[in-house]
This record gives sequence, C-alpha cells and structure tokens, in this order.
Amino acid sequence: MSQTENLGQIGQTVPDTASRNFSPALIRCILAPTDLSDESRRILNYTVRLAEHFHAQLMLLHVWTPPRSHTGVLGALDPEAIKRSKDRAESILRRLQDFIRERYSDTESYFLTGEPCAQIVAVAKGSEVDLIVISTHDYDWLTRAVEGNDAEQILRHAACPVWIVREKEFIAMP
Repeated sequence: MSQTENLGQIGQTVPDTASRNFSPALIRCILAPTDLSDESRRILNYTVRLAEHFHAQLMLLHVWTPPRSHTGVLGALDPEAIKRSKDRAESILRRLQDFIRERYSDTESYFLTGEPCAQIVAVAKGSEVDLIVISTHDYDWLTRAVEGNDAEQILRHAACPVWIVREKEFIAMP
C-alpha cells in the first residue's frame, strides 16, 4: 500500500488526507439573512463565531417587503410612510453591519426589496454561498400550517446547506 492511500472499511481505496490541507466542510462564504428582529440579531452572534472559525466572508442580508393594503379597506398607503419604513430598515442594517465589522471585518451587508424566501435563495445561488444560517420563530402549529415558515421554504429551495437556529437552542448553548 502506498503512502497516499489507505484501505477503506469495505475494501475501497480512499485518498490519504494527512498529506494535504483537507477540510470536510470548506466554508468560504456564510449568508446570514436577518429580519432585523431581536431574535435574528442574537443569532448573528452565533453566525459571527462560525465565520471566525472558518475564516469565511459573512454576508448580512435583509429583504424588505413593502407593506400591502387593499384600497378601500384601510385606504391608500402613505408613500412617505413607506419610504420612512424602508429608510429605517436600511439604517438598522447599516448600523448592524458596522457593529459586526468591529468584531469581524470580513462582513458585508445587502438590502433588497421583494419576497424574502425567493431573494435569499437567489442571493445564495448567485453569490456562491456555502452555508445559510437563519433563525426561525416558534410559531404555533396552526400558523405554520396556514402560513408556512420562511426558514422551511429556504431549506427546501436553497442549493447549499441551511443551518436553522432556534433562539431556545441558541440560548442553551455554552
């Protein structure tokens, strides 16, 4: 047997990984979608630690969804109020990026408008993201059955691994 091969359990030949730099999970880019909620921001601490561990680029992403109203029920939406809402979300994301960059400099943020699940999946694919780390809210069974869950939709459609972190699990971690 050569130095570059070992015998596998079933008799297959497998490459010897000790002689080269080998990582079972090469993660160069982590996408961290955020809805800017407190829960989502707390999960970002966990995501920053992952990025530090893998020396990966960290991409923060917020997808702003314009408010919808049925004209006649509540009247027309105020365009100025919509603009203020969007500007506020952009400002929060910028401050969040600045805060995280103080700890981890390889961080970028992106602000998009549209449907969150579709945009997150598209960004992950277009940016060659290696891992999506996303928080999920604890919805009751009826809400999940009727409305669905964004994290589950992203999990179903993403071309890369998705790590779904629940706040309860995150808080319990050492």
